[in-house]
Amino acid sequence: MTHKKIFSYTVVFVLIVVSAILLTFRLDALSYWGDEVGSIMYSRCGFFQMIDMLIAEDVHPPLYYMILHWWIDLWGESEFALRFLSVIPVIISIVFVYRIGKDFFSEKVGLLSALMFVMSPEIVLFGRMVRYYTLALLFGLMATYFFFKLLKKAQWKYVFLYACSVTLLLYTTYTTVSLIIAHGCILLFWIKQERQAIFKWISAQCIAFLLYIPGTILFFMMISRMSSENNPLSDLSAGASGVAVKFMYSIYAFCFGETLYPWHVALVVPGCIVIFCIFMYGIRKSLAMHNKHYFFLLLQLAIPLVFTVILLSTVKKLSSFVYAPSRTLFVIPYFCLALAVGIEYIRDKRLKIFIILFLLSIWTVSLVNYYTYREFIMPTYLAPWKEVLHDAASDAREYDLVVGEETRELNYYYAARDYPFHFLVDEKEITEYLLLHPEARLYYIKTGRDQQPSGLSLQFRDWIAREYVLKRTKAYVKIDDFYKKVKKLLLKRKPYAYKMELLVYEK
Repeated sequence: MTHKKIFSYTVVFVLIVVSAILLTFRLDALSYWGDEVGSIMYSRCGFFQMIDMLIAEDVHPPLYYMILHWWIDLWGESEFALRFLSVIPVIISIVFVYRIGKDFFSEKVGLLSALMFVMSPEIVLFGRMVRYYTLALLFGLMATYFFFKLLKKAQWKYVFLYACSVTLLLYTTYTTVSLIIAHGCILLFWIKQERQAIFKWISAQCIAFLLYIPGTILFFMMISRMSSENNPLSDLSAGASGVAVKFMYSIYAFCFGETLYPWHVALVVPGCIVIFCIFMYGIRKSLAMHNKHYFFLLLQLAIPLVFTVILLSTVKKLSSFVYAPSRTLFVIPYFCLALAVGIEYIRDKRLKIFIILFLLSIWTVSLVNYYTYREFIMPTYLAPWKEVLHDAASDAREYDLVVGEETRELNYYYAARDYPFHFLVDEKEITEYLLLHPEARLYYIKTGRDQQPSGLSLQFRDWIAREYVLKRTKAYVKIDDFYKKVKKLLLKRKPYAYKMELLVYEK
């Protein structure tokens, strides 16, 4: 083994260690948020019950939930154990990012793109969630790697590896079909060079189609259910404006993460300029060098991003724009690779080092904010469900009552352990209980929400105000003042001041 290979493998190993540290540090500190609890609920079921629930309630294929079901049987439902399952695909993905960069560009591109992937705030944010995101990320990278191998060597082993990767990818999430569309577009550039590769790519698609027939049936059943639903639109979600906002927010998240407010001009504006110039320089140099692989990266970045954003703005309009980056997490490797290629094209070594350090410094700020729970554009991820129930239990008596919205998180954590109080969400049941137990104190867990007034109905709150006295309030996750002003300007209504509040009432 040459010294060069030893150095490269050592760097990749160090990056894997760094990634493992970033992804597992205080992995169990935050409570599960709603979608994570949903993942657990589906995964607790047997296979056929799981399929029935997914058809009735969800919009994702069953593969991740099946794997999570097996994982829960082995390790239980602790936050660390379940989130660690999502860490594993990220660690493996580092190797594929490095190999794609190395095999199709250069050793330096492979190492630099792996470094950027490891330090990406989006990868750290979503790589620690009990969701399918990182599994789709890994299978997408596998499909891309074997796709390029198929184009270069057209061997049957790559046909089967590619077909299997595509099948696994589509059984993980439907939006990744856009990556396969991108591969088809790339193939158009290859027609004159290697007809045999095209035949074998078509063969791989046929194999994947046969393996995916059950998934196709499930997909159309979900689409049929969604078309009959009349869910309220999310803010800034539909039409041309929805597409524009989701697209711009996804690009912003790829560049800076979701724990760095965009009004940090000193970081964001220079960062935008640098990243834009790198991409433009990469395009110009690739054109001059007739390097098709760079444009292949851009296609795998742009097509899935546009496809998913349009889908979330038309078919699934109830998805807020803040969810767009998580649904396109599987294209971040191509963002990192394209960025690394553009930087590698720069001849001035000092400028190259400065740009790398500048970008890493911005991402470090975003990561520090993440670990210190600051500047979360999506404060839902910070909601301290465990802490609130623990605080209520610290002085609640056996006959006291805790009420809240009918949320997955509260129901999950209340059922997870024995609390000394009763917990209800139905207003009729709450009223009946309080009338039967006039000595009971009322603990109301109020959750800040954007789209509708949070908590109990106005009539019920009027009754509480007449019959009870508010004794104390404890607030959790204070929302930044400037953040509130921006939300008020965009949403045309008063935003909530805290993500959660615990209100204690007595007779």
